[in-house]
Order: sequence, then C-alpha cells, then structure tokens
Amino acid sequence: MLVIYYVALVIGITVLFARVERSLPFFVIVFSVATLYLIIGLELSQIIIWVVGSILLLINLILFVPFFRLLLIKPIISRFVNTT
Repeated sequence: MLVIYYVALVIGITVLFARVERSLPFFVIVFSVATLYLIIGLELSQIIIWVVGSILLLINLILFVPFFRLLLIKPIISRFVNTT
C-alpha cells in the first residue's frame, strides 16, 4: 500500500511542478524525501537507507549548487568532448 501512495505522490508532484522550471529543485527535494520515506517504510537496512540518502543528496547538490556543478560536471563534459 505504501508503494501505491509513493507512486501517486511522485506522479502528482510531477504534474504540479515539472512544468515550471523554477520549481524543479522543490520537485527533486520532495522526490528525494519521498524516496527515503518509502525505503524507511519498507523497513530496509539502515545501511541501505544511508547509501540511498547520500546518493540523493549528492544528486541534489550537483543539480542545484553551482559550485558542485562546475566541480563535477564540467570536467566530465570536457573529457567527453575531447575524446570524440
């Protein structure tokens, strides 16, 4: 039942906020919290919860904090462009 609520929440948030680009950070943060809520609700191991939470936090930092975006994404793109 929790999975159905999770899917409904993600679909609802996508419909409400994905059209407006300025609210994309809000969508990603709520999606991350909903993902952690689902994992906690399924009563998985604490290690899995910490790993998934850390990955989601890293994704949020890369997407929405300019320092991390330049630090991590720019070298990857330049390396990819130089190899092709």
